[in-house]
Amino acid sequence: MLRINKTKIGYGIGVDLEAVARFRPLSLKANKRFLQRVYSKNERTYCFSRGGAAAESLAVRFAAKEAVVKALSTCLGRPINLLYSDIEIKRLGAGWPRVMIKNRRYRGVRVLVSLAHTKYFALAAALAESF
Repeated sequence: MLRINKTKIGYGIGVDLEAVARFRPLSLKANKRFLQRVYSKNERTYCFSRGGAAAESLAVRFAAKEAVVKALSTCLGRPINLLYSDIEIKRLGAGWPRVMIKNRRYRGVRVLVSLAHTKYFALAAALAESF
C-alpha cells in the first residue's frame, strides 16, 4: 500500500532585475550604512574583491535578495518579515550561489537561486520550497 505524506509542501518563485548603474556609487564604499544594512560582511568582502566588477556583484546580490523575498512570500502565502542582511548569498567552491537565511523561522524552507549579470543589468531567479 502506498502511503502519502500529508505534510504540506509549498513552492514559490521570484525574479528580480536591477540596473547595475544604481550600484556604481556603492562600489566606491560611499554609502557605508546602506552596505552594512543590506549586505553581510562576507558579501561585502567578496564584492569589493572583484575590483572594477564590484557594482555588478553588489547589484546581482541585491537582485537575489529581492527574488528570495518574492519566492518566500509566494511559497508561504504571506508577507515575509526578513531583513536583507538576514539573507546571505554565498559563493560555493565551484562558483555556484547558495542562499543562507539567518532567521530561524525559515528553517523548513530551502531556496535555490540563479544569478546572471552584465555591465548593465543584474538578474536573479529564486525557487523556494517549504517542507
